[in-house]
Amino acid sequence: KHLSKIEGFSFSKIDDGYLKNSEIYPHMFVLLYDEKKLGIKRDIFLRLLNSEGITSGSGYQRPMYLNPIFTKKIAYGSKGYPWTCYDINTKQYYKKGLCPISEDLLYKKFIFFYQIAHSSTISDMKDIINAIFKILKNKKQINNFFRKKNKKFINQGRILN
Repeated sequence: KHLSKIEGFSFSKIDDGYLKNSEIYPHMFVLLYDEKKLGIKRDIFLRLLNSEGITSGSGYQRPMYLNPIFTKKIAYGSKGYPWTCYDINTKQYYKKGLCPISEDLLYKKFIFFYQIAHSSTISDMKDIINAIFKILKNKKQINNFFRKKNKKFINQGRILN
């Protein structure tokens, strides 16, 4: 409810028909981050959230199809099996740009809050909201700090008052 008021965050919507026929067991909370609307680079935003004790990240390191097993075609052994199998005649390739929407989501928009689970409390949720509002309230200072390429960024502990 609180985060929906912030322009620059988008949330997954679950179809009501789906809800009637199933149970939802959230293990993480995901939102989409719009860097232009929020005014802070997503990677900096994530570093700050983590500095505030909010376990969050951008998801996987790369899309599945960009793992070496696909890009180098080395699933089994060093000769390219199964792509070189006698009965498979494929010219399939795997490279960056193959799925631009997925890549845009992964590299620019996804934010995962990993601690959202059954053990999370209302207090935990308020900590997340407070950290986000704290970061957004200080975005001018934050951008100035990182614009100067400040190497003294603290990875542990709080960096904002």
